[in-house]
Amino acid sequence: MKGRLRFLIFGTSELFVLLAASFLMLSACGGGGASNIPGSSSGNNNTTVIPSQTGSVSAVFAANSIDQMMFIQSSNGNSAGNTKSFVQVAGALTSLDKYALSGTSAVTQDIAGDANFALGRWVWGTVTDTSSNNTVVQTMDGSMANAAWHYILLNKLSTLPTSGVMVCDNGTFTHPTYNDGTNHANSAVTSGSNASLSFSASGASYSFTLSTTLGTTTHILNFSNTNVGLGLVMIGNGFGAGVAGGYGFLSDGGNGTIRISGIYSNENYQNIGASYYGTYSFLCQ
Repeated sequence: MKGRLRFLIFGTSELFVLLAASFLMLSACGGGGASNIPGSSSGNNNTTVIPSQTGSVSAVFAANSIDQMMFIQSSNGNSAGNTKSFVQVAGALTSLDKYALSGTSAVTQDIAGDANFALGRWVWGTVTDTSSNNTVVQTMDGSMANAAWHYILLNKLSTLPTSGVMVCDNGTFTHPTYNDGTNHANSAVTSGSNASLSFSASGASYSFTLSTTLGTTTHILNFSNTNVGLGLVMIGNGFGAGVAGGYGFLSDGGNGTIRISGIYSNENYQNIGASYYGTYSFLCQ
């Protein structure tokens, strides 16, 4: 299995982590029922079923005066960086930084959020790069089952506490995408547990567990970071061939709360050259 090449581009207003992926060309594994896979066929007439939009937000995202951090993850690559560019419609982000979702049947699932974060998964429609004359990056029309673009948008913090411990919830997640190199097959569920966040004069320390379950098989990822600041940090082993990891970020959760959020990848799942990936967010108070 070839590794991934990671590019770090630093600018005054933007930091991107672009990770180009190459996967082993394997046969697609069997998935769950058609109702769990966007663009699946219905019955024997091969009629494509456009998935329904799912999820909701408790409040519209309100950008603060400090700055915003965004994450996007798909089979085409991954981005993380500062951004002030986004469009939100009915709780779903239809545009984030340079990427936009469009189409008469554009669909977002796993919509969640409030005034300080917005999370979701584009599952149907056309994704374009608005910085490159609206170049089409990917069209999700059911031809590749469970194809998706996962996103999360966050408000930055100006400072971190220097002492104390926060209790975290069990997290909010997008439904993970499974990529085996030839198809985005199978349906799985990601859940979280054991999230904790504490502070000292040296910075923040946090840990959490992500569990990805497919059928009767569960793969558990344990992550922890110590003495981190307000910047983007790597969790686990980052991204690469045969490793499990991702990126984490501490953001404003509102009313004195703090979020631990980011993207993750469960590489080389079951040693068959496949991976699960998605976005996560834990609220701590």
